[in-house]
Parts: sequence; C-alpha cells; structure tokens
Amino acid sequence: MYTAKDIRNICLLGHGGDGKSALAESMLFLTKAIDRLGKRTDGNTTSDFDPEEIKRGYSISTAVLPVEYNKCKLNILDNPGYFAFSGEVAQSLRVADAGLICLTAKGGIAVGTEKGWDALAGAGLPAMFYISKLDEEHADFFQVYDALHDTYVQGVVPLTFPIVSGEKVLGLVDVVSGTATKADGSKMELPGDAADHLELYQHALNEAVAETSEELMEKFFMEEPFTPEELNAGIRAAINSRSLFPVFCGCSMTGLGTLNLLDNLVKYAPNPLEGKPMPTAEGGEIALDQKGAPMLFVFKTLIDQYGKNSYFKVISGDVEDTMSFVNVRTGDAEKLGNMFFPKGKDNAKTSKVCCGDIGVFTKLASVKNGDTLGMPGKTVQIKGMSYDEPMYKMAIYAKVKGTEDKIAAGLVKLNEEDSSF
Repeated sequence: MYTAKDIRNICLLGHGGDGKSALAESMLFLTKAIDRLGKRTDGNTTSDFDPEEIKRGYSISTAVLPVEYNKCKLNILDNPGYFAFSGEVAQSLRVADAGLICLTAKGGIAVGTEKGWDALAGAGLPAMFYISKLDEEHADFFQVYDALHDTYVQGVVPLTFPIVSGEKVLGLVDVVSGTATKADGSKMELPGDAADHLELYQHALNEAVAETSEELMEKFFMEEPFTPEELNAGIRAAINSRSLFPVFCGCSMTGLGTLNLLDNLVKYAPNPLEGKPMPTAEGGEIALDQKGAPMLFVFKTLIDQYGKNSYFKVISGDVEDTMSFVNVRTGDAEKLGNMFFPKGKDNAKTSKVCCGDIGVFTKLASVKNGDTLGMPGKTVQIKGMSYDEPMYKMAIYAKVKGTEDKIAAGLVKLNEEDSSF
C-alpha cells in the first residue's frame, strides 16, 4: 500500500503522434507491468484499448496507467493529442500534479506542444519536456532543445541528452550525475563534444537551482559547488515553483532513456501533498489532507458494455469500498461498492485507495464528472469541471419520425463521458 508521498500523478501532453502512448507503453514494459511491448500499428497498446482507438490509430480518451518503480507509484495519464478531445486534457489536469510534454526529435515544436505548455501554465502545474524518437532518420535533439529554449524561458534545461555519432545514438548523458550510459545500461566514456554540452547544461542547471534560495545563490556566485543534497532539493523546488522546466529524451521502442526518466520523475516530480491545492466551489482552495475526513473528486467517466466507470482522485483521508458517501452536488447517498485501480482496460480490485491516489468506481449511476463525494457534513465541494468554448456546431435530426427520444437518451449518455459538448 502506497502513501501520498510515494505517488506521482503525471499527465502526458503533446501533439498527436508525438509518442505519448509509446512512452507510457515503454514505462509499463520496462517495469514488468506488462510482458510484451505493444505497438499502435498492431493495435495492442495498453492505453488505446477502445475499438475506435484501435481502428483509427490514435488516442480518443485519457488512459490511467499505474507504473510501479523504485518504491513509488506513478499514475501516468496518457492524454489524446488531437484537439477534438481537449476535454479529456482539461479533466486530467484537475488531478495531475505535473505534466510531461512529448515532442519528437525530428518534428520539434508543434501546435500540440504549444497547447500543452499553455495548459500547464494555465493550471499552474510544473512542466517538463520529453524529446522522443531519437532513433528516427534526421532526428536532432540539440536543434529541438535550442528551439524549446528560445521559444519558452531560460529555465528550460536538459537533465539528459544523447551521445550521437552521425545519425546513430550511442547512449545518454545524465546531467546531474555527469555519467554516460549505453542503450543497454552499461557505462561509457564521455566524448569531447558531449563533455562540452555537459558543462554548458550543468551551469544552466546550477543557475536555476541557485534561484531557489539566497544561500544557494550566494554559493553559486562564490563558485562553490552544491552538495548532492542541495542540488536535488533545489531541482525539486525549482520544478515545483515553475522556474525550472527539465528536458528528457529517449526512444520508447528501444527503451533508451525510459528508466532514466522514471528515476528523475521519482526524484523530482512533486507528490500529491506538494502539488497545487484543489479549487473549491466557493472560490477558495483545499490542500490534500492525509488525516482528514475521506473525500474524493470524480474527474472522468467511461461507459462500456459492463456499465459506468467513475474515475476519481482521493483529496482527503483514505477511501474504502465499505464506506457510504454523500454526493455534494445532488445530496444523494452513495454506497461505494466495487472499487479498482485502473490500468487501461484492465482494472485491479482494491478495498482501499489512499489520499492522492487515483481509483475507479463502477455502477455509481447518478455520479457525474466534477462531482465531490465525501462524509456527510464534513465535505467541501470541489469546483466542477470547465471546458473550452466549442469551436464547431452541429444539429442532429431524427431520420425516422418518433425516434427523437432515443436520440436524446443517446446524447445524454455520450455527454456523461464527454462533458465538453
């Protein structure tokens, strides 16, 4: 059983086709959560399990994927990259504690990159970048990094970068430790040009860390090296305060860089207790409280052939499947019943979900996206969902007279899943 300090809720953002689902698949495979690496072209990735997603070859709905690594649980929220499904992104941002924006080493900054950056800035969440597909022809990590640095802010700094010979990637350099590893994980010597890049990026990283406190700033100007403890604490603080935007890289198909990324997310991404407080309906804020009265927030609904699935994040206390809650919006009592940890289409039964973690209920018929559930008289209503104004309008008419009621019922059911229309 994990506690809030051992959890990382990370949402994946970026343009369609820029490697979000492949990265999530690589994380699951290398941590042995799945026994084979799925591919979108084969229609067997963990996150894209809906028949429409398999047919079309892209994500339509946010998938929640738990990755257990180094005594931590990372809830990876793999979001669609196409803008017709921006409502899914808005929902995941309400429960994420940080965002990882994916872009390719060949394509660089796309519209989806910019929208991901704007979404995280609007939500006040820490932002990180992952440059994917290093093995593609004409891939250029350094060109893409320079574009990120020039487009956004000075705090965009690599924590990993590739060692390249011609167009072949030989390994990765970890900027914090200064060590280089091959794709198989074995150590390698730093080539001359990589040593130059390392010196440049370490200086930029130290400068970002120095800005987190007066003591570190003084050491930086005195050219005194930071201790490992000071450096790690400074990186965490700078990421959480949005003054440092780390850049990672890798190749999901070969696994290059994936475990390094997980190491860094565990070390530096905020846990739910360090994350941004939730806004309340009255205009205030409520911080996560492990010792408070049990309370949860429903952020996503998925309806399948077995019924309704309500995805939630625990805001206060621990939630157990034997509890009875009240829905603050309706005033109705809800017996919780069947409770699971989501993993794509496969849910793992559980009797308890701790504060800060993400779970899913089945068959709570009256619960909708944006609802707050908690103990009677001890629950503050969390602010409901808000979505961008729709950009497209369409009217639907019955082809056969007298079937209007069936169409209306179908639209109501669709709207439970996609509240953005």
